[in-house]
Amino acid sequence: IRSVDVTNQVSTPSKIGCVRDFLVDYQRKISNSKNCIMDGRDIGTVVLKDAPLKIYLDATVLCRAKRRMLERAEKGIVLPLEETIQEIEIRDWKDSTRKHSPLRCAEDAVVIDSTDLSIDEVVSRIIQLVNERKNKMSDNGLKKQSVGLIGLVGMIYAMTAAGAYGIEDMISSSGPGMTIIMLFVLPIIWAFPIALASCELGSAIPDECGFYRWVQRALGEFWGFQIGWLKNIGIYINVAVFVVLSTDYLASYLGLNNLQSYICKIIIIGVFTWINLRGVKDVAIVSSIISGAILVAFAGIAIIGFIHFSHNPFEPVVATGQTVVGSIGSSIAIGMWMYAGYESMSSLAGEVKDPQMIPKAIIIALPLIIGTYVLPTVASLGAIGQWDQWGSAGVSYVN
Repeated sequence: IRSVDVTNQVSTPSKIGCVRDFLVDYQRKISNSKNCIMDGRDIGTVVLKDAPLKIYLDATVLCRAKRRMLERAEKGIVLPLEETIQEIEIRDWKDSTRKHSPLRCAEDAVVIDSTDLSIDEVVSRIIQLVNERKNKMSDNGLKKQSVGLIGLVGMIYAMTAAGAYGIEDMISSSGPGMTIIMLFVLPIIWAFPIALASCELGSAIPDECGFYRWVQRALGEFWGFQIGWLKNIGIYINVAVFVVLSTDYLASYLGLNNLQSYICKIIIIGVFTWINLRGVKDVAIVSSIISGAILVAFAGIAIIGFIHFSHNPFEPVVATGQTVVGSIGSSIAIGMWMYAGYESMSSLAGEVKDPQMIPKAIIIALPLIIGTYVLPTVASLGAIGQWDQWGSAGVSYVN
């Protein structure tokens, strides 16, 4: 591609708009799928306008002509210096005056004049720029804090489970037997694959915004935006659901009226917003305390339930008046939600000093979550029965 014939003709097809549009799209797909170094005369101004580092490598025409001659001489091509200079000047003029994607230096590019520099000096300067930019990118305005493994486990447990609350509705709508079966089946076909994928990707790409970065690098910016947008909507809905659930349980236990429940919801939102604004370390501490308290409480429920065990928790397998398919559908609808969210912690990777610990925390948290769901449910059904009365507004773990 460095031959005289190619060099003299390359500017002609590069003027064709549809050709450039096709190649620009193709180059962008390459950059979206992986980290890359891309070289070209319109890369920084057209193809990758948002590239984290742009370098405009320049030199005098005389210097470039001498280098081109040496490069060609190694291939047995010999041309006079004057002709090589003219060839470069014509190519520069054509590229800088063409209508589509003209040659120019991007405003945010770093200019390196390599006229008096060796190859090693240029490479050294570029590596220096790359390292400086990487350090700058890692400083995203968020304070990196040390969070231990226990803190990370507590956060993941709080994000994905925070107790078995919500399974009550699963029991009455699908049947106690189907609920217990699905609590064992869903980890295998749903929770474990998500958790393992989150561990693998979290170890390979421990970036801030986690799952957004994973999808962006695999499928491009469009799908990265979609997952980020949809995930945020899901988080807002989930947070609202958890606030309502927690308040309903408090209202049921303390006998709160509607006004008191509403005030309680506002207080919960205010307190946890304040904790989140303080940083990931404080969130980890609070999450660990809450998760520990929940684990102790549900362990107590399981122990008490097994002590008073007097009913078959599997009967009936399918809820009365419900088909097997309908029962499975009802349990999946709730169960998938109960066993989801293992990728959520990845969005905080940029705030943790050692994000590689997050995958380890996921592996530890998953068995705790399964145990929290299965043991208290089996024990409570065995002790209380009344499966058709279970629900957030009926019989629950509080009983």
